[in-house]
Parts: sequence; structure tokens; C-alpha cells
Amino acid sequence: MSTLDLYQHGWVLLTEDARWITAAARVGSSLGIEVQGLRIGTDVEPLDTEALRTAYGLSPEGASLIRPDGYVAWRSAVRPDDPERALRDALARVASHATLS
Repeated sequence: MSTLDLYQHGWVLLTEDARWITAAARVGSSLGIEVQGLRIGTDVEPLDTEALRTAYGLSPEGASLIRPDGYVAWRSAVRPDDPERALRDALARVASHATLS
């Protein structure tokens, strides 16, 4: 499966860190936006994990928020102290007002 097949259905948060998956569920629920958290190595098993990290600008603790059209909307190369707040702030900046209402 291509990474392109993961997108075009809604917002996707791509990460290796389970704390981001929890943050995606909480933020999505509180904002009324579906954010599908996909964990690299569990939900997504790339042939070359390092190449995927490089392509998305990630470390093992980082996360990349992908728009429904497949473009990277935001990324955090590393996990901040409060990933939920970081993701909420990012979605507030990059999601259209119509998506958030």
C-alpha cells in the first residue's frame, strides 16, 4: 500500500509515538474533527522506516499532520511536553473555519 492510500479520507496524524495517537483522539473529539492517528510500525509498516521519517521530517517522537488532500499541513520533528496542546494549536491554524465549525 502506498502512503497516498492513507490520505484523502480526512485528517491523518502520522507518528511512531503512542502519545500523539492519544492526543489526536482527544483533539479530534474536542474540536469535532476526525483525526485518524496512524502509528508507524503498528498501523503503517514501511519498507524503510528511516526513509519515511526523512520524507516527513520526523524523529521517532515526532508527528506529521496530513491534510485530507494528502499535503503535510504541520509537523513537529520531536514530541513537545504537551503534544495535545501542540496538535490543537496546529489544527486551529491549518484547518479551515468550515472544518472546525
